[in-house]
Amino acid sequence: LRQDSRTAISFSELTLLAKSHGLPTAGGDLAAEVKLLAKFFAGLGLIMYHDEESLAMLVVLNPAEFLIAPATRLVCSHQIHLLDEHDKARKAMPGAWQLLTRKATLDQRLLPFLWPNNPNQHELELLMVKFGLIVPLIDVDEDGTERDREAKVKYLVPA
Repeated sequence: LRQDSRTAISFSELTLLAKSHGLPTAGGDLAAEVKLLAKFFAGLGLIMYHDEESLAMLVVLNPAEFLIAPATRLVCSHQIHLLDEHDKARKAMPGAWQLLTRKATLDQRLLPFLWPNNPNQHELELLMVKFGLIVPLIDVDEDGTERDREAKVKYLVPA
């Protein structure tokens, strides 16, 4: 795993790799043993693995590159750290960009501009929520009922 230059792989890829190195043990269940191995490596800090339904298919090999680098595109002083991705997001969605830079409110529709070519955008978003790097905002009507959350997902970006 240390020789792999990718920041993340699928659980299926880890399973194939484990199988090529002799798992499962005699009579063992391959998937169960790989999950145990992933949890063990995560406990040692070698990888990031979360045995939750929404994240269990992702194995992060390089947490700094996978999580921290994309997070810094959101959690930063946008006046000082203007990246190409920021400029593209600003031009594509000026209203959403102003909301992010002035009120620290991220419109989910900006993420493809801020994280281009990232095949794990959904999982990255889930991990950022899990670690409190972005906080989901619930849209509520005046009477207190929750609005359709799928229409526009927004997050508070603590800075």
